[in-house]
Amino acid sequence: MKNLNLKLSGAIIFSLLSISAFSQNWQLGGNNPPALNATNNILGTNSNLPLRIHTNGVERMHSISTFYC
Repeated sequence: MKNLNLKLSGAIIFSLLSISAFSQNWQLGGNNPPALNATNNILGTNSNLPLRIHTNGVERMHSISTFYC
């Protein structure tokens, strides 16, 4: 019984440590180091081409470069 408790405790500790080791750390201000220029923290393109968002090989949305009121 003591051996089972020791193995169970070890498995729980290992699983808790591995969860934090493999988790993503997404930050609200961006994931770049603070030494980088803040003006580079954008989602977009530097051309007149639209920004296309794909998931699973299919385009789900895109932005256009013109704006109409």
